[in-house]
Amino acid sequence: MNYKKTTILLIFSLILSIIVTFLVNKKSSIVKITSITDTGYDQGYGIVYKVNKKTYIITNNHVIEDNNKILINDKYQAKLINTDEYEDIAVLSIKSKNFKKANFNYNTNPKDKVSIISLSNHKALKGNINKINKKILVNLKSGNYLLNTIELNAPIKEGHSGSPLYNTKKEVIGLITMKHKNKKNIGYAIDIKHALSIAKILEKEPISRPNIGVEVASTSNQKVLNKYDLNTYNKQGIIVTKVYSSKKLKVGDIITSINNHKVKDIAHFKYYLYNTKNINLNVYRNNKYKQIIINN
Repeated sequence: MNYKKTTILLIFSLILSIIVTFLVNKKSSIVKITSITDTGYDQGYGIVYKVNKKTYIITNNHVIEDNNKILINDKYQAKLINTDEYEDIAVLSIKSKNFKKANFNYNTNPKDKVSIISLSNHKALKGNINKINKKILVNLKSGNYLLNTIELNAPIKEGHSGSPLYNTKKEVIGLITMKHKNKKNIGYAIDIKHALSIAKILEKEPISRPNIGVEVASTSNQKVLNKYDLNTYNKQGIIVTKVYSSKKLKVGDIITSINNHKVKDIAHFKYYLYNTKNINLNVYRNNKYKQIIINN
């Protein structure tokens, strides 16, 4: 018997066993999320942003939407604390401390080279930032809405939602939210500073949105133009079609700006409405412009 060879093999096996054990038990800051629904399941990822008695995870709302059950790493059942459709953010918790908080950088550098870890093969998908504060139109159950994002030139794939966006120092600067429908290698992430500010609110309560107590329609809609005799009206805006509770707005009012931002359509209006406290509207009424201030 070759004792020397046997000893070397035993030592090698022991080292390999230690390495495997370390990798299996290594605490991770990225988790796989499986959202079980009535029709099947959806998958995405999440980022650990706090660990104390529980582990708290931030992900996209669309990853866990309409779920019956949420699993983390196919092992832990997660509790959905709160979610916000408009920010596409959801907060989950699990009764385990076997995870670690991600390393965040809250100052996005538009010149940063970035990467996304493909968890299927653990390879870094490299890219760069095209633009910060890029507003993209997303289709929600409640209608179209603008989402403020970081636009990326990176090979984002289906299933990357909720993954961390890294800078060159391996610090998390964003939460991957979607890829472009038509353009190859164009995708979007939510700035992590903003995402975590929303998560901290959602930990405590749902986010309430301002409500001006009216129903509106776009002035670009031909049926609306005909109904309200606006065929000669050539400005952008939205028109009040029904009043629920507002004491200041009237049916037929055309809202042309909100807080000095021009109202292009309902999606733009909702974006600025939902991201403000004091509402200053410029309204076209009876062939005159009128300023209306609404305090929520």
